Amino acid sequence: MRKSMVILLVYMLLLPLVVSKPIEIRLEKNSFDVYTGEETKIPVIIKNSQEFSDRLYVSIWPPVYFVEIEKYSLVVPPKNETTIYLKVLPPISAKEETKEIKLSIFSEKSNATDSKTFFLNVIRRSGIFISSFYLQREVFKPNETVVASLSVSNLDEQSHSIVLLFKLKKNGLVLKTQEIKKTIKPKSSLVVEWRYGLDEYQPPGEYKIEAFLMNSFRRVLDSREKSFVVEKVKKVVKTKNVSYGFFEHRVIIYVKNVGNVALKNYTIEEYAPKFLKEFFYPETEPSSMRIEENKFVVRWVLEELSPGEDFRIEYRVKYMNIVVIGLMLIGLVMIALSSTLRPKIEKTFKFKTEKEDKFIVVSLNVKNKSTRPIHNVVVTDIVPPIAKVVKDFEVLTPSIKTTDRGTKLVWKLGTLAPKEERIIVYKIKPTIHVIGGFTLPHATMTYTTKRGKKKGSVSKKVRVVYEIEGKV
Repeated sequence: MRKSMVILLVYMLLLPLVVSKPIEIRLEKNSFDVYTGEETKIPVIIKNSQEFSDRLYVSIWPPVYFVEIEKYSLVVPPKNETTIYLKVLPPISAKEETKEIKLSIFSEKSNATDSKTFFLNVIRRSGIFISSFYLQREVFKPNETVVASLSVSNLDEQSHSIVLLFKLKKNGLVLKTQEIKKTIKPKSSLVVEWRYGLDEYQPPGEYKIEAFLMNSFRRVLDSREKSFVVEKVKKVVKTKNVSYGFFEHRVIIYVKNVGNVALKNYTIEEYAPKFLKEFFYPETEPSSMRIEENKFVVRWVLEELSPGEDFRIEYRVKYMNIVVIGLMLIGLVMIALSSTLRPKIEKTFKFKTEKEDKFIVVSLNVKNKSTRPIHNVVVTDIVPPIAKVVKDFEVLTPSIKTTDRGTKLVWKLGTLAPKEERIIVYKIKPTIHVIGGFTLPHATMTYTTKRGKKKGSVSKKVRVVYEIEGKV
C-alpha cells in the first residue's frame, strides 16, 4: 500500500512536465494523401508555452522538392499558439510512393526543441501528363508563324485516348481555339506541334497560348501556358507615277501603311521650283502650299493611317500658261529678228561745200540683212519742191521725174546678195531762202523674195536744220 502511494505521488509530480512542453508541434494526423498535379495544404500548429515571446525556427528532414514550408521562422507570443501550412504539390510525373518526413522546431531563446514525424502518400490520379511545353522564341513580327511544341508522357501500362486543347488569348480575349485528338501508347511520349500564322497586320502586344491535356471524357488532366510578344512595326510603302500629256503632266502618289500600328498625322511632301506654284492644280486638296527656302512645298497631312490602309494623292502641273508665255516670247523674238534681219533702207544727210558752192549730200544706205538674196531691188526717193537735184551723181544715176510732190528719183539695183550693202549718194540745193530748216520725206525700197513675193522697206524722214539761217 505504501509503495503504491509513493508511485502515485511521483506520477503526479512528473505529469505537468510531460504534458506541458516549452514549445510544441501538433498535426491533425500522422499520414496524409497527396495527389500528383494537385496542391495540398497541411496545417501545422505551433505552440509556445513559455512565459515569454520566442522566435521559433521550422525545418523538415529530409528535404522534399515538392514540399514548401509557409514560414521558416516566426515569433509566437507567450502562452500562445499559431498555425502555419505545409504546401505540397507533387508534379504530374512524380512516382507513387510513401515518404516519411520529420518536422522540427527550435527555440531561439531557450534552445527548446520539438519534432513530429508524419507520412506523405503520393498518389497519381493519372499517368498522363504534359512533360514540356515551349515556343521557338518569345518575340515575333507580323506575318510570321508561331510554333508551340507540346510533349505528353504516359507512365501507365495501357494506351489512352487524349484531347489537346489550344487557346490563343490577348488581353483575356480568346482569339483562336483548336482541338487535336491523339492516342498515346503505354510507357511512351508524343510531341504535338500547334502552329498559328500571324496576320500581315497583327496588332502588337503580349499574347498567351494555353494548352490543356484532357482524357476521353474531357476532364482536364494537366495544363500549361506560354506567352510571346508581337513587336511594333512602323512601315509605309510609297509609290509615285508620273504621266505626261499635251501641255501638262499628272502625278499620282499612293501611300500604304504596311506596319501593324496606326500612324498619327502622317505627312506627305512634294517639292518643286517655286515658279511652278502658279501652274499647280491639286485634285487631292493639300493641307498647305507655301514657299520655303526658295522652293514650292506642298503637304498633305493624314490624321490617321491605319494598318493596311492606303491613301491616294493626285495633282497636275499644267504647262498651257507656260506655253502661251513661251509662244509670246518666241513671237516677240521672231518679230525682233525679222525686223533686224530683213532688208532695210536708211536715209541720212550732211552739208558740203565745194568751190564756194554749198549743197546738201543725201545718202541712201540699202542693206540686205537677210540670209537669202533679194531681186528686182528698186529704190525711190522724193526731193521736195523746196530743193532741186544737183545732177552730179558719183556712182549710180537714177531716172528723174518731176511730180506734184517734187522731184522723183528711182534707182534699179537688180539683185542684192545676202548681207550685201549699197550706198546711193546724191546732192540737192534749196531753191529759196530757208529759215530754220525743212524735211526730206521717206525713201522707199521694194524688192522680190526668192518665192516671188513683193516686199518693201521705208526709211525715216530726215529733218535738215541750218545752224545759220539763209540760203545754201
